[in-house]
Amino acid sequence: MSRLHPAFPAPESLQILASQYFLSGQYEQTLRLGQKILGLKDDPETRLLMGKSLFALKKYAESAQILQPLYEASQNREAGKVLALDFYYLEKWPEAVAYLEKLLQEGTELSLLNLAAECYLKLDFPAKALLMIEKSLKLEPNQPQARKLEEIIKARLK
Repeated sequence: MSRLHPAFPAPESLQILASQYFLSGQYEQTLRLGQKILGLKDDPETRLLMGKSLFALKKYAESAQILQPLYEASQNREAGKVLALDFYYLEKWPEAVAYLEKLLQEGTELSLLNLAAECYLKLDFPAKALLMIEKSLKLEPNQPQARKLEEIIKARLK
């Protein structure tokens, strides 16, 4: 008799379970299963899930380490976003900006514009920061945090 599904633990079954752990905030369990899945087969979806779990656990350097090869191989947008945040929290502003610029070439998102503005300000490029935050506020004027950032940037330009 033929099987419809491979024997447990098949990578696909473990992936579903790892996703459920991730969605319920059980990041350590997600990582444990992710390692098991990667031992069976290298899977981009698993790498992304592990990178996001490491980010949630504030293990930014480890998250970046697992996500960089995924992003370089596939230009996975979600991986790029997490990488930009990893480098932001590691205070590696140039690296964060490099990812943000690539992502913003593909499409405009408020969160990316706002993060880019913060990074440019940290790098002491207030004119570029102002450009990003103004673009964000033009798309969605009702952003109190972005308005505060705009005021800070304008003060730096004086």
